Amino acid sequence: IAGYAEPVSAVAGEEIRLSCSTRARRFDVRVVRSGASEEEVFRASGLPGREHEVPADASTHGCRWPVALTVQTRPEWRSGCYLVRLRAEVDGAVHENEAFFVLRAAVPGRSRRLLVVSTSTWAAYNHWGGPSYYTGGTDSSLVRPLPKGFLDRPEPERYRNAVLAPEGDPEMHGWTKYALGRGVSAWSACAGWPNWERPFAAYCERAGIDLEYAASHDLESVPELLAPYRLYVSVGHDEYWSWGMRDAVEGFVAGGGNAAFFSGNTAYWQVRYEDGGR
Repeated sequence: IAGYAEPVSAVAGEEIRLSCSTRARRFDVRVVRSGASEEEVFRASGLPGREHEVPADASTHGCRWPVALTVQTRPEWRSGCYLVRLRAEVDGAVHENEAFFVLRAAVPGRSRRLLVVSTSTWAAYNHWGGPSYYTGGTDSSLVRPLPKGFLDRPEPERYRNAVLAPEGDPEMHGWTKYALGRGVSAWSACAGWPNWERPFAAYCERAGIDLEYAASHDLESVPELLAPYRLYVSVGHDEYWSWGMRDAVEGFVAGGGNAAFFSGNTAYWQVRYEDGGR
């Protein structure tokens, strides 16, 4: 089972469209806000399953699967990163996977601190349905699933990020060996929610530090995004930036705002957004 949510980023109260492909006749969905703990906000069971082909150009133009479920978010849902947990049973075996969306606050600026989730970097490392930027790709669609490991991993390996060993290495070690054994992407050591933003978000919640959230492309597509805040926060591995993203943050700082970078390899490559999802 695999799926993805559109839009990647929405305001609390807006609709989220879920597309899913599975060989199972039925599948279940749970939506949880991920942080110091998981807060379930939505559940649906027994949804009709349908398997869809993966287009040859999925990595660049998305999967274009039909919408299987529309989730109406509510204005009172907290800003954050939401995981869409997919579950299906095929031939007696249970299969699980995740999709995601980032929810911006219905009334922005109450916390005065905005954490921008590095979704453009996730897209760069995404090799679901085609090459990533590291295996020959130059375009990456946000309208497709992410490989397993990018959105969730079990404890304690959730925090384990080790050196990649070359594929085919007879003494494959570290993260690559673990990833193959667990069925998750080795590239999820480099990008994703469980190893970077989630531990930071969980720490802040335990410490009573309130955050609001947005996605990378929101910096460019939402001109007023930073206006209600005093602090912009980048965490973990925030490598891929568009010109508009950088202009937004530099303009915010020039106007008296603050920016905190708890991240490495930041703004290392320039990208651009096109066609509403590339």
